[in-house]
Formats: sequence, C-alpha cells, structure tokens
Amino acid sequence: MKYETNEYIIFYNDCDKEYIDDLIKYFETEKEKIFEFFDIKKLKKKLIVNLYDTIEKYAEYRKYHLSETSVGNFDADNNNYYIHMLSYKELLKRKGYNEKKLIDFYKLLVHEFVHVCHDNIAPIMSSLIWIREGIAILLSHQYDNFEIKLVDCKLEQLLNNDNKVYYNNYYSLIKSALINNGIDYVKKLVLDSEFGKEETSKIYNELISK
Repeated sequence: MKYETNEYIIFYNDCDKEYIDDLIKYFETEKEKIFEFFDIKKLKKKLIVNLYDTIEKYAEYRKYHLSETSVGNFDADNNNYYIHMLSYKELLKRKGYNEKKLIDFYKLLVHEFVHVCHDNIAPIMSSLIWIREGIAILLSHQYDNFEIKLVDCKLEQLLNNDNKVYYNNYYSLIKSALINNGIDYVKKLVLDSEFGKEETSKIYNELISK
C-alpha cells in the first residue's frame, strides 16, 4: 500500500493502517517547519519512505549490518531520498524502544526527514556526527524534556566522530549552542561543516563550565 504526493511516497503495511492518516498529518505539519529552518521550498529529489513490518525485511535491506537498537535510517541515491523505518509494532520489539508511544514513532520519521533536508542543502556526511544528529533531535523534539548536560562525553570523541557517544549529549550540545548563540549560529553550524568543526570545542567548553 502507498500514499503519494508530488513530494514523497510512503509505502506502508496492514499493521500501519490504524495510524497512517495521523502519521501523515503530523509529518506534513512538521515538514513545513523543517523546510522553514533550512529555507527550503521543495526537495531536489523525491522522498521515498519505506515502513517494514518485520525486522527480517529491514535487516535484508540493511544487508544485516544493524545493531540491536537499529530502527530507522536515511539514505539517498542519484534519483531519490529514502527513509527506511520499522513499523510501530516492530519498533516496540527493539532494545530501548519497548515503551515508546506512537508520537515517538512519528518523531522518528521527522528525525530522519531532518537528515534528508540537511543533505538537500549541504553534504550531510561532511558534518560532525554530533551536529547532524543534534539538529535532527532538536527539530524533531525527541528530547525536549531531557536535562541539558553532558554524560560520559569527551571533546575528542566529538571531534573524532566516535559513534559511542550518547544521543542526549548531541541534543545538549546543540540546545546549548542555540541558547547561547541563537538560531543563525546553529544554522551555520549545520550547513558549514568547517565552521562546525572549529566551533565544537567552544560549545563543549561552554556547556561543561556550567
């Protein structure tokens, strides 16, 4: 089954029917806000969203290179952008996700869409992990109720793209940068990878000094 507009297609399953209309409505609302942040009128390529109703199908797409916490990801080729996600019933079976609500599932889609928009403007993989994940968490409102602080996070890990850093640290850093320096500063962090690298130590030190 699929839902299609001029901008995107969502392929979904029987298990997604009960919430697909609400998911689309939520996505449409958040999409416009993210477009505004990135100053985008439309995507350069069509977006394809694939929802997987079994972990086996998702694992096959990922060529079985997935951790026990893998639930979704962003991808792209010359023709399209892609978001691949587990359906909600499958997401609940993954480590750390068993108590997630439907709204968390919706926010995951928005998180991956932030990556799409980021890459639409500037090569996303040239950005530090903490910046590209931090802005996706911030704009999708996944961690809005989290305390802004660093836990088991060293500056060297951020600069070296250590993927073992907790995601709450990414959120804390980008939120701190927003509070201390404003939205235009954060936009430059996201869209200018060299500026982001240069400013990382400043943002880190501002946060740990509090």
